[in-house]
Amino acid sequence: MNRVSVKNMTAIAVAAAVVAVLSQIAIPTPLGVVMTLQTFVVPLVGCLLGWKRGTIALVVYLLLGAVGAPVFAEFSGGFHCFVGPTGGFLLGFPLMAMFAGFAAHQGGLRRAMWLLAGVVVDYSLGVAVFMLVTGSGLWAALQACVFIFLPLEAVKQVCVWVLAPRLSRVLERAGAI
Repeated sequence: MNRVSVKNMTAIAVAAAVVAVLSQIAIPTPLGVVMTLQTFVVPLVGCLLGWKRGTIALVVYLLLGAVGAPVFAEFSGGFHCFVGPTGGFLLGFPLMAMFAGFAAHQGGLRRAMWLLAGVVVDYSLGVAVFMLVTGSGLWAALQACVFIFLPLEAVKQVCVWVLAPRLSRVLERAGAI
């Protein structure tokens, strides 16, 4: 992305909007952390837009939420979301998109490793902030923020791994990205 173009701005805006919409598909868990499609769509955005535009799209999404737009899970927004129990996951999204953007130009196992690295970074920030905010220990944080999500997370990342190259070709042919 050497210059700002209408096409780039549109792709970034649409990606931020799609993240906002898919963030609303949320399933509450007994421990207070909701399951959403965010960790599916964030790496997908990174793969489709590349690491620069994907990261920018997620920063735009976070800025919208920071100023109070109800773009986060369960129609929440505001700066307080960043200092709440799940704030670390939000803060990790641009990094997750960046790692996925690196994955976009890799084949097979390398793509999977970059996607996994993005998940590990996001979950690590999420667990760290959860522990800080709730005062819980590592084991409790892992139970609340990681273990319950792992099976679905694996499915989401396999879907990104499989869908991103195909969707990218379709969008490139259409001139959308």
